[in-house]
Amino acid sequence: MKSISLDSMPIRNEDILEKEVDDGIILYNPNEEKIFSLNNTAAYIWTLCDGKNTVSNIINSLKEDFNNINDGIIDIVKNSIKEMIDNHLVKLKEK
Repeated sequence: MKSISLDSMPIRNEDILEKEVDDGIILYNPNEEKIFSLNNTAAYIWTLCDGKNTVSNIINSLKEDFNNINDGIIDIVKNSIKEMIDNHLVKLKEK
């Protein structure tokens, strides 16, 4: 897999079904018959994976909207996106 750069633009797999819950989002990949539970932070990242936001944009949005997040935010976002890629929930496109 390509490394995730700050200019990478993650885009959601359009086959994924989602359901918002109190503490995040539940995702279902019908192609693999797998269910994923995302906490609020991962759910926020998921919603920004629209193919228009770069990883850098996602990081900046998290910093703005979650005042208590700062330490390790780059790693949190990159690791979350990497997990989503590994589970075929999102893919990367370059700017």
